[in-house]
Amino acid sequence: QTTQLCQLPSHSQSTENKISNKGAEYISEMLKYNISIKQLFLHWNLIKPFGGKILFQSLAINQYVISFDISFNTLGC
Repeated sequence: QTTQLCQLPSHSQSTENKISNKGAEYISEMLKYNISIKQLFLHWNLIKPFGGKILFQSLAINQYVISFDISFNTLGC
């Protein structure tokens, strides 16, 4: 599944797909290696604090994502 995520286009919009912490783990792993994604929109999903933390850790490594939206998740719960 990580291989498929690495082949995403430069703009990925995964809104309202019920992505949970497990999905955030896959996306986080992909972000460590993918240099083509420039924009990543994950708003209105089910990502909780752990998922948000690992996504932000991967974004600290990935220097190519210039726009990231994780609004309307349950990051504070």
